[in-house]
Amino acid sequence: MMTDHEAQVAWRLFTLNWIPLGLMGLTLALCLALTGFSIRPESLLLPFGAAALFGGVAYVYALARRRDALVSFMLGSTAQLVLIAVLMPPLTYIAAAAGLPMQDANLAHLDRMLGLDWRAYFNFIYDRPALIPYMSLGYAMIVWPMFGIPIVLGMARQYRRLQQFTLACALTLIVTTVISTLLPAMLATPMAGGHYFVDVFAGVAVAVLAIAAAKRLGARLTQCVRAPVAAMSHA
Repeated sequence: MMTDHEAQVAWRLFTLNWIPLGLMGLTLALCLALTGFSIRPESLLLPFGAAALFGGVAYVYALARRRDALVSFMLGSTAQLVLIAVLMPPLTYIAAAAGLPMQDANLAHLDRMLGLDWRAYFNFIYDRPALIPYMSLGYAMIVWPMFGIPIVLGMARQYRRLQQFTLACALTLIVTTVISTLLPAMLATPMAGGHYFVDVFAGVAVAVLAIAAAKRLGARLTQCVRAPVAAMSHA
């Protein structure tokens, strides 16, 4: 498919990234079939249409211009990230409906053990309304990396890192959704969003582990690509 070793590894990783996406879609379909939840079809037209367009162009471009992988990886990764952003939110709602015992008291206790008082920080911000828009803007910035990073890493020709980022995003969201199912809580990001401080620390840990797993898989794929080339050079 692609001649450059880096591009070959990235393309294999890009292909493998469809597996967690497929599992997300299958899980969501099963949950919708087995529960009372539903999704309005018209709400899926735009994101699924965009993902199909980007993904289709990515594959067509990869076949038509094998040595120029920039467009393929940028559009392909964007398509995958769009699907992640569409599939995961309804899964979190369904997970929250599992109805397991709330863990607010335990999470707040862990915060206090660390010397952090969620409610004190919350009150500090909301006693100063001028700060609220900035906190909300900061929390909303979580969306921009998902669509800015494919452009930045694509332009830098860091194709493998781009696929590792996509995989790490998928793994992080899957793990955090499972954890939120087992350890549900009512309020919970300080000042904005919905997490205790210990949630934030745990989220960082999950993200680090997901990045490490994605990098390890990328390293293994690199070895798989280089081995045949090395064998041919010694033949």
